[in-house]
Amino acid sequence: MKNRRDRLRIGHWRTSRRISSGTSGNLAHAAALTRLRQIKQRFARYIGRTYGHLAADCAVCPTPCCADAQFVNVNIVRLEAEAMLETLGRSQKHGPGTIQAVITRARAAITKYGLTEHGDTFATTYACPLFEPGVGCLVHWKAKPAACIQHGCYERWEDLPETKTQRAVERQVAALDEAVHGTPSVWLPIPLWLVRLVDDGLPAADITTSTDEVTDIRPTSCSVETARTLK
Repeated sequence: MKNRRDRLRIGHWRTSRRISSGTSGNLAHAAALTRLRQIKQRFARYIGRTYGHLAADCAVCPTPCCADAQFVNVNIVRLEAEAMLETLGRSQKHGPGTIQAVITRARAAITKYGLTEHGDTFATTYACPLFEPGVGCLVHWKAKPAACIQHGCYERWEDLPETKTQRAVERQVAALDEAVHGTPSVWLPIPLWLVRLVDDGLPAADITTSTDEVTDIRPTSCSVETARTLK
């Protein structure tokens, strides 16, 4: 594997914002968060089983994709941001200060990279505030976006994962989000949603979660929205 990386950006599912489930916000948060994790578990197993052995090992990567401010353009819906805060807030491995550190990085990313809720939110890239050097993605096991599960670094173009399944998963996520909140899903960069929820007074401890046992998402290759090839 050579050191230079040529990146292949596969367009995110931009029409997701227009997806409507036809529901009116009658699904409880606890059930929704459990269902959200189950949907992503299934997707993670598929990606890991089908493409995981073809992708590079993130653990030995000298230039983590998540920290690449010229590469990450992941957008999520509100329910995913709530799942991220819930995961951070209930983590036994990371202390209460972790959320504050993430939000501080999120605010810095918004300012530094000019992230905004207006226009094409997929056109602006940023360094993910959920990435911590030496640790990796802080929500990798329980709240990783579908786009991040999909991502991997590959030697050959023909090894890249197909995108149809990711799009189907994102449609499910959007419909679930609307079923909880009763409004059309809004896709925004991760920093914007995290900061908006915290500023609206929604700390992780206030999010009602299910006591149902849900198996953690198993590791996949990388933690960023798109696939890229290595040359």
